[in-house]
Amino acid sequence: MKWYSGIADFGGIESFKEVGKAGVCHPALAMRADANRHRFAMLYWVQLSDFKAKVINDILNGDDEDRHIIACDMLHNADFVEDVMVERDMLKKWSMIPNKELFP
Repeated sequence: MKWYSGIADFGGIESFKEVGKAGVCHPALAMRADANRHRFAMLYWVQLSDFKAKVINDILNGDDEDRHIIACDMLHNADFVEDVMVERDMLKKWSMIPNKELFP
């Protein structure tokens, strides 16, 4: 099992990268999430097996127009992921994304 982190917002999963441990990310990611709070942008961390990480990467690298939303839905699926960590002040917003109705 490895930790992965990235930014999620109402458009789904924007980024998905392996990190050393939960709660750690590149400072630029934190700045981008903070600058896009109007999009409900937040940092997330999830611990996944290599197989499940490949599934997420394959979805994000695919051709489906809704791939970012599909990947985000998978991280909300308790049968796929045991737990997802998000920034404390964005915890309530996690359940509100992805949401196509919020697109500008």
